[in-house]
Amino acid sequence: SFGAFSAGSATGTSFSWDEVGIIILTPKIKDGDYLGAGDVTGTATGNIGRFIPDHFLVEPGAVVNRSASVCSIASSFTYVGEALQVKDFKLTARNGLATPTATKNYTGSLAKFDGSVVANFGFAAVDLADSIPPLTATAVAIGGSSGELLLSSSSGSWAAGIGTFSVNAMLNRSASLPIGPYESFQLGVAPVDTDGVTVRGGDKNLDISAPADAVNDKVSVGSSRIRLGRLRLQNAFGSEKLPLAVPLQAQYWAGSYFVNNTDDSCTTLSVPPAVTLTGSATPGGSAGLYFYPVLSGKNELPPQTPTLNGSASGVLNAGKINVQFAKPDKRGWLDMVLNVPDYLKYNWGNCNGQSGAAGLLDDLPCARATFGIFGAKSPIIYRRENY
Repeated sequence: SFGAFSAGSATGTSFSWDEVGIIILTPKIKDGDYLGAGDVTGTATGNIGRFIPDHFLVEPGAVVNRSASVCSIASSFTYVGEALQVKDFKLTARNGLATPTATKNYTGSLAKFDGSVVANFGFAAVDLADSIPPLTATAVAIGGSSGELLLSSSSGSWAAGIGTFSVNAMLNRSASLPIGPYESFQLGVAPVDTDGVTVRGGDKNLDISAPADAVNDKVSVGSSRIRLGRLRLQNAFGSEKLPLAVPLQAQYWAGSYFVNNTDDSCTTLSVPPAVTLTGSATPGGSAGLYFYPVLSGKNELPPQTPTLNGSASGVLNAGKINVQFAKPDKRGWLDMVLNVPDYLKYNWGNCNGQSGAAGLLDDLPCARATFGIFGAKSPIIYRRENY
């Protein structure tokens, strides 16, 4: 309000504006009988402002694990080297009232936070201390190097002071060393626009320091479990008179050894093509079912096309699936190289003709299926000898 008039003028100082943008003030004296002149309108001011928000309020969204895969059942984890998405988290530009409200004009050209620039969100990540190794908090750097969180892209828009955004991310895989598991993986933000508007300190609820220092640095937008995975294909053998199942198992690094990943009911695999080798040729390292030349009395196995639990492609169930061969009625063997995503490759010793530097986590899984390995069956069903 204005103070008392003195010499025809009055001054007011306790004014506030609860929106963003630029305003123009026009003074008026609303008095129908002022010296018989009616209402009096003064000269408009120039532009006042620009007014900006007091702070952002962050509302978490949903973490979509394995976002590039088509999972019929939502996954509770993401593999190292695989995409995840922080989806539809919200930023609300708010004023500094005692009970803040959204500044609805913060949109279009007045919205100075660009959600298409992923660095503007101020992302950080940490695996909190828990009972699963690593037991202490582990800070995860943002970047493109091994073990760092790569923020690949972001998108979103503003409407009536509320921005809805999604960010695509991936924890980079090491070329040679397993990392994790990160079973308490947390993602946080501290967005800043070009005017320096950011979140309030009291709204921060995530400590990203390692070791934890009890000071919250970011606002949490979601959590996940991040695991370094591999697909293990195992050798199998059996009678040529019976079908043969070659087991395939998804596994993840548990800190010092691999364990079966029973949470994987999403990974989809396909039967590789059959390759008939000639002469003394050996598998060439690419995905395939490698059948050797038929030689009487040795490897007599003819080519066939197996299935993945009855189909040409299949989805893991609780981390397992079988490559199923029909009975061949012939003795022999074949070598297999299965095509898997890069994030499920491992150091299998450049098996079956694969090339590359030794010790890298870049090999496709291999196995051998053998039929009739023990030769003809004995006519004796049971024998008991006394000694």
